[in-house]
Amino acid sequence: MFPGYKQYKKREITNIDGLLTAHYYLEAIDENKNIECPHCHKIFDKLSKVSSEPITLKDCIPDFYRTKITIRRGKYKCPNCGRIFKKECMLKVPGHYITFRMLNTLYFELKNLHLSINRIAKMYGIDKDIVRNIHLYRLYTQYTVPDYSKLQYIGIDEHSIRKGHKYVTIIVDLMTRNIVYVSIGKKKCNVQPFFNKLRELGFDKNIIAYSCDCASGFIAMAEENIPSAKIVLDEFHILRHLFKAF
Repeated sequence: MFPGYKQYKKREITNIDGLLTAHYYLEAIDENKNIECPHCHKIFDKLSKVSSEPITLKDCIPDFYRTKITIRRGKYKCPNCGRIFKKECMLKVPGHYITFRMLNTLYFELKNLHLSINRIAKMYGIDKDIVRNIHLYRLYTQYTVPDYSKLQYIGIDEHSIRKGHKYVTIIVDLMTRNIVYVSIGKKKCNVQPFFNKLRELGFDKNIIAYSCDCASGFIAMAEENIPSAKIVLDEFHILRHLFKAF
């Protein structure tokens, strides 16, 4: 379950928020052998510990949504340069206090289950900023330049961020559900570059239908930039205006 590590204390199982949480206590097998000093990069067959320092990571193993592991790692003094250093933890993801197994689990949840960042963070008992950073990294590494030549049905809408103090405008390919354009702000000047690029490539006449809410700005934008496309108002806003009228 933990390659290269052994338990030095019996695990603890607790119930937190209705979820079983397991806490493991580990130490590396033969930790003081084959140690490389991170400062002078000299490798020693064996070193004596100066002291030890625990580090706690969030992990995910079968049967437990929430798992914590506390790893006891030693501090060593380099005989060559005389500096004190800690043994690197091979289970830890650089920059975050989670294991690589937890990282892979979060990747799977974000990609396949389409759960919100807050729900995933609560489910596994980790900070939502960690999930958000992993999600952003996944998007940056997997994002590809959209193919405008295949756009036929597009939808546009605004989305509030930072508790409604800031907005982004999102344009989506309604056939593939892929995001093809995102702009900070909801004004015409923020979205116009998308239509300019579409016209520049000669694909503006390929747009068959354009879906939006009842905002006059979105409607005017379509009439000006893609006049041949049919404007489709989404059902939610139509019904809301009907109910309001009645």
